[in-house]
Amino acid sequence: MKLVLNLVVCGMLFSSFSFAAESQNAQTENTMSVERPYNVWAQLGLGISGLSVGGLSDISFGFQGSLNAGYYLAPNVGVFTGLSYQNYILDTIGTDDPSVAFIDVPFGLSFKYENGFIQGAKNFLNVGGYVGFGLGDLEIATLALKSKTPVGLFVSSLMTFPVGGDFRVGIGSEIKYAFTDVVAADTSAFAINFGFAFLY
Repeated sequence: MKLVLNLVVCGMLFSSFSFAAESQNAQTENTMSVERPYNVWAQLGLGISGLSVGGLSDISFGFQGSLNAGYYLAPNVGVFTGLSYQNYILDTIGTDDPSVAFIDVPFGLSFKYENGFIQGAKNFLNVGGYVGFGLGDLEIATLALKSKTPVGLFVSSLMTFPVGGDFRVGIGSEIKYAFTDVVAADTSAFAINFGFAFLY
């Protein structure tokens, strides 16, 4: 658990440092261009999730995808929300490992900045929370644990590059940490996702 919290803090510090550096450049060079007040982006890639239920715990790998939108009230500060698919798997004795999937709804503040550490890049830092909605129950042997509605921390970042017109591609990452139980038991859960990002 300490490792997860350290990863969250390091990711937020790195993104914040990059944002601060670029904000300083924008003030001195005034390079921020006027553009439409919204962006829509999708991320497809690998999800690394950890789930602990009672004495059982596991870290699993699987598909992860999300669709998000941001609306900017100022040139580089706004709000965002979206939909994110997340699956948690438990390693148990037997052939079939139980799993439970969620559709998470993230929300919070979105910051965008140009160039940063790489010239020509447009970067996004999104910080806030999320609410999860279960797509089923976690079935362990003959025991079915009903999924709950977890809430937690959500941090994501994007680095994108132009490919033509208003379309951009790049890489993205997400960190989720549940503050409440994900199923009807004493649980803890986290996820670290990364993959390709497509932005308009």
